[in-house]
Amino acid sequence: MNGNVYRMYHGTTARVAEQIKIHGFQPSADGMLGRGVYLTRDLNKASRYPLKKPHERVVIRVIVNAGRVKKINHKHHPLQKTWHYQG
Repeated sequence: MNGNVYRMYHGTTARVAEQIKIHGFQPSADGMLGRGVYLTRDLNKASRYPLKKPHERVVIRVIVNAGRVKKINHKHHPLQKTWHYQG
């Protein structure tokens, strides 16, 4: 991929993957980085989700045009929960 277009992955259950196919991604109410849809470029990381349902895991591959990007690369980063207020 080039520019701000990336191949990314989302780990979930087969049941939720079917709902995503029908209705699209729905932002979570909260998470490590606040409200949003969580994706990663690391297939191995996506393959570990959902954490509490290891026998129901599937991974969705998507192409993402990321637009402007904020890098939050460690726990307790100052923008961890507030990045979305920055525009």
